[in-house]
Amino acid sequence: MRPIPLLKECLDYSHEDPEIHYYLGKCYEEMGNLTDAIWHLQLAVQFDPSHDASQLALIRVLDKNGQKNKSIETARLYFQYKKADLNISFTPAVCCFPNTWFPRLN
Repeated sequence: MRPIPLLKECLDYSHEDPEIHYYLGKCYEEMGNLTDAIWHLQLAVQFDPSHDASQLALIRVLDKNGQKNKSIETARLYFQYKKADLNISFTPAVCCFPNTWFPRLN
């Protein structure tokens, strides 16, 4: 896949850029390389916890990789972060796991 070498080259100049890690994670996910996808998505989240696309992609890829408990825990932490960040009360939407039941986070 051609974008991966280009994105890796971008990392040479901006290693802590969450966008680059997010797109690398997406490329690896599309290729079925979930281990590398998770690695880059975790880095994206680490460098910018407010990067929603990376957070949601990480939750999805963890679940896809059979790490359901880690995926649910990541979702729980993400929604707690968003709740504190937005200072509102909401229940996780079915955007990540349309067929999964979630207990309330409160």
